[in-house]
Amino acid sequence: MNDTQLRLFDALESIAYSVEIIHLESLPLIQSLKSLSMQEPIIKDPTDNLILHTITAHAIRNGSGAKAFVSGNTKDFGSQDVKNFLSANGNIQYFAEVSNFLGWYNAGCPGSK
Repeated sequence: MNDTQLRLFDALESIAYSVEIIHLESLPLIQSLKSLSMQEPIIKDPTDNLILHTITAHAIRNGSGAKAFVSGNTKDFGSQDVKNFLSANGNIQYFAEVSNFLGWYNAGCPGSK
């Protein structure tokens, strides 16, 4: 196992008892469908668009603290428009790589509102 994997497992172990499964609810589904019907949706892929709206709805419901979203899918989640949307809708920081997330997390989540 490499250093990044070890640090990921350590981080996951430290949060294992406080994680929560995000269930699909009607409002993010409706928001996603409306977004897809626009001329230029933020994310064109229907599944990833739904993920985006589900994550932001959950983040908004759960306070203003720092939040992170890690996905290697930079095609759909790595654009500046998506990063701005995540930040504006739930104070979510996007990371394409676990190592960058771990650096941010271990530094006390700098740059979060």
